[in-house]
Amino acid sequence: MKKTGSDVLKEFITTFEINYIFGNPGTTELKFLEAIEQCDNATYFLTLQESSTVGIAAGYAMITRKPALINLHNYVGLANAVCNMYNAFTSGIPLLIIAGQHSRPYLIHSPVMSGELTSLAQTAVKYAYEVNSASDLAVALQRGYAQAILPGPGPVFLSIPMDIWQEETQETTIKKTRFLHACINAEIEQICEVLTNTPKGKLAFIADYEVGASNSIRLLHTIADRLNADIYAAPYHVREVINPLSVNYKGRLSDKSGEVHNLLLQYETVVLLGEKVKGYLYTGQSSIPQGIRFIQISAASEHLAFDYPCDLAILGNLEATLTAISKHLKINGLNVPLKPAANIKNLEKKYKQHPLHSLIVTLLNQVNRSVHLITEGSSEDAVVQDIATTLGFLNVNFSPRGGGLGWAMPLAIGISLATRHHSICFVGDGGSMYAIHSIWSAAKYKIPVIFICFVNREYRVLKTDMSQNRSFTEEDFFRLDLNHPPIDVQQIALSFGAQVKTIKSKEEVETVLKSSFAFQGPTFITLYHQ
Repeated sequence: MKKTGSDVLKEFITTFEINYIFGNPGTTELKFLEAIEQCDNATYFLTLQESSTVGIAAGYAMITRKPALINLHNYVGLANAVCNMYNAFTSGIPLLIIAGQHSRPYLIHSPVMSGELTSLAQTAVKYAYEVNSASDLAVALQRGYAQAILPGPGPVFLSIPMDIWQEETQETTIKKTRFLHACINAEIEQICEVLTNTPKGKLAFIADYEVGASNSIRLLHTIADRLNADIYAAPYHVREVINPLSVNYKGRLSDKSGEVHNLLLQYETVVLLGEKVKGYLYTGQSSIPQGIRFIQISAASEHLAFDYPCDLAILGNLEATLTAISKHLKINGLNVPLKPAANIKNLEKKYKQHPLHSLIVTLLNQVNRSVHLITEGSSEDAVVQDIATTLGFLNVNFSPRGGGLGWAMPLAIGISLATRHHSICFVGDGGSMYAIHSIWSAAKYKIPVIFICFVNREYRVLKTDMSQNRSFTEEDFFRLDLNHPPIDVQQIALSFGAQVKTIKSKEEVETVLKSSFAFQGPTFITLYHQ
């Protein structure tokens, strides 16, 4: 029995139980859309711009732990999406991205919006391929899904010419593959011997995003507790990797290589769980000192011994590997001692000199600690993260690992879509401009999400950096103002469908939060620098 490319797509979506297709389509995707309409349990999730498409899908995939399916429009739509594709790529988030290409017979004439799609995508994905015929489609879709989810996970890209959806092919096979990630190396005792022989106080674990992605946080806690080891969160770890109230937790590593180097000199053995110690500034020294024993555990072979020479590199799913270590150490149960959450009076005292920061303390103290918090990279990021971790928030998604702005707002929407609970996204007024249009999708699909926007009408982060360099003048600062003309972020958010609110004092926090959490849609709250 012959099938069209559209038939293959419908069978793939049904077999793999794909509930959402995130997209911003165009003419080359019309047949794709027709096929989606015929899938009973699949919803086409419409966005206004492709970068936000990817960000929302990434948030959804992060929670569901399955590849999210994305539909982009030709070369230009792909170009718009590359920034957040790169953020997802560096964060290990599985995505299957499909872009429409012009019909094959017409490509010789380089029609409008055509181009080398796979070449453009390759810098931000694990794998890229252009489908050449309908007979390739079943293999390409299943290969793309598999490559997206296999260690280390990440975005995969397929370019599909629009005429393939109507082309017929012989009967093809679509099977939902069950991947077994939990196979353990029988030589696990080697690492256990090293860990147990390291003197007390001389062992440290570094937790990268793979710890949270593999559901290994509590396992890490129990092992560190048994071995009297310190735990550090890797910089730019994207998602939760540790309970901040763990007695073994010593904080997040700096993104400056020299500072990490000097800190780790105190240890005899350091174990990296995941990909790397992601840095931002190189200050003349490698993050990992030469003299220490360095061990890395990761499910992805391409991560092992890639950035740093290893004494021992272990290929294996983190949850399964840490479970095996736990059993070898005869650890029973997952309960570990936790520090009490910080006394709110101590936090208030710490930030009392800064009205806005004091307001953030009051606000976060009234939020349930299980709520997902997302930060973008605003001038208040460090303060929000410090307060959140000190209060014991369990799900804090930090600034984009790839460094591209326009990530946090759509990521929060995707997280809320998957959890069906409110998440809170902190963003600056300048940074919000990269993705404020994503609010429209949250309003359209009634997704409960709260955006808290710091309004300072300037690129304050850059001004702070510039103030440390004497070569800059006051005139340079004015070039970073957002006052001429002023941007009314509330009116923009309102026009995209959010309910808008402002918090000017601590007395207003409870009322505004209660209203925001009761609203089944996007809320946009502004906090002004005083």
